[in-house]
Amino acid sequence: MATISILGDIGASVQAEDIITQIQEAKGDKIKVLIASPGGSAFQGLMIHDALKASGKEVTTIALGLGASAAFIIFLAGDKREMGDATLLMGHNSRTELAGTAAQIRDDLEAMDAIDDRMKAAVMAASGMSDEDATKLLSKDTFMNLKTAMDLGLATDSIQDDIAASLNMNKQTKEPVKMATKEETKKAGLFKHMAAFFQSEHKEEEAPSAGTKLSSVLDSAIESKVSDEVSRGDLISQIASVSDIDESTVNGIISGEIDCPPEPRLSGFAEVLDISMDSIMTAWSADGCSASQDEDAKADHEDEDKEEAKADHEDDEEEAKADHDDEDEEKKEMKARIESLESELAATKAEHEDEDEDEKKEEEAKVSAILSGITDKKITMHTAINLSKKSPSEVSAILKDLSANATGRGKTKEPKADASGSKADQWKALKAEGNHRDAQKLYNKYSNEIGSEMSKDK
Repeated sequence: MATISILGDIGASVQAEDIITQIQEAKGDKIKVLIASPGGSAFQGLMIHDALKASGKEVTTIALGLGASAAFIIFLAGDKREMGDATLLMGHNSRTELAGTAAQIRDDLEAMDAIDDRMKAAVMAASGMSDEDATKLLSKDTFMNLKTAMDLGLATDSIQDDIAASLNMNKQTKEPVKMATKEETKKAGLFKHMAAFFQSEHKEEEAPSAGTKLSSVLDSAIESKVSDEVSRGDLISQIASVSDIDESTVNGIISGEIDCPPEPRLSGFAEVLDISMDSIMTAWSADGCSASQDEDAKADHEDEDKEEAKADHEDDEEEAKADHDDEDEEKKEMKARIESLESELAATKAEHEDEDEDEKKEEEAKVSAILSGITDKKITMHTAINLSKKSPSEVSAILKDLSANATGRGKTKEPKADASGSKADQWKALKAEGNHRDAQKLYNKYSNEIGSEMSKDK
């Protein structure tokens, strides 16, 4: 049976990606999952829960000491769910600190509601609880011992006798694992101790390998600094920042995967965790690390730094070249656009010049027509002034319908009785010219005659 250990903060020392990979690579049709965790990321807890449920294998989850928050949700993924007599489970709804705009906070609240619904569904599926009971259980921090968890259907059994014996009673091969409080766990670094125990699979004790002592010192120091305000992940991020290394490197040093790290990489641990460099270097030496190895490690580190600097420089050059090429391309596009705009402007100017020339010619023709109308005694000076305000086409139309009469140049006097044309024709001509005042005078004086003539025309 494949065994997977979830020991520590989920999302920090325990990563969902690593656990899911172990689930996928597990041989056989059964998986045993050992859980000792105060919780952590709700998203990652749900990811591991769903991966176990979807594995198609018979899953046995075993809670040791504490299975809280996100770890509680993982525990519920087991077809068999076992816990120790001194173990506590704890379930509650998701929690977070909200910041941002009102819209962002509303989005966060919707996400939390979705997480809470998913956790409630997991509780109901495992225990057969009603929606109301599951909601009530998760509405606060609900701690459950073995009896309470079994009464609620959340746990199916206590730890089996053979597992209990192998974990807690086999003094010939291992020191007994002490189930501790959360505060004692932080001080003792119990998660690390249990992880090493479970990974050994009851083999004979071997001499400590490089990284063991240092790993224990650093892990214990980190656990002692974890609190409600500062998580393990926060401390790892601070160490990485102070030491100018990646968080993966920090985790590698803490886990012992990186043997004999150079002294400069350890200074950040001392600063952030408030421990002396002497204690760190003592553990470092106890792991069999020596000055020569440190020098080699420093040389390797310097080589890595040089390679990184070289790669960064090459990347900068490539980026600068790309930016320069982009600038050249932008300049070409801008030049082409300017030329296009200049061509459009020149065409518009020429078009306007042509229009102005045409308007000038029409205006000259209008003036000439008005002067001809005055000369031909078709219009008076008053009418000419009014016509000058009209368009060339309107002037042409008005003058076309007028005929010369014998009233004299200027037509400033009332038409004589013997003037050519009837009174009605004279009246019409004055109106057509726009000389409404003279037309009205003529009509007032000869209204009967004009009326009679107009009736005859009909």
